[in-house]
Amino acid sequence: MLDIIDAILELLEPDPTVVGKDTTAERPFDWAPNTLYVYPVLDIHADGDMGDPPSIRENFTVDAIYVADGQGEEATRTRSRDVSLELDAKAHAYADILAAARFRGPGRPWEDARVTSVDWDRLRQIDVRGVAVRITGWRYKEAA
Repeated sequence: MLDIIDAILELLEPDPTVVGKDTTAERPFDWAPNTLYVYPVLDIHADGDMGDPPSIRENFTVDAIYVADGQGEEATRTRSRDVSLELDAKAHAYADILAAARFRGPGRPWEDARVTSVDWDRLRQIDVRGVAVRITGWRYKEAA
């Protein structure tokens, strides 16, 4: 599963000097602004191909959360249009990138992966605000 998370991090934000990437594959205790977090939500292994060698189908769901600087919104009790525009741009960019990389290819260890939802209300804290992009997909893995 971590290979999928690493591939999504690299695909969505290839330049770590522009946006930070959290590589723990876990939901953090503290969210850092200008950072992309990707972590597993669900990993289901189902019957796959009984060929030689046999394989199993792995269905996965991960959340990719981009975190923006909240610009003191909670303290002033005022939402910033600039933060909203930044989050909107990231959500659309991530959806477009994944649509273009939907099927298996170099650096993409999945058969099919796509954005299934965007949650604008997942992350609102004192100093940060974020947008969550839920990604679901599947792949075949060689059975043990």
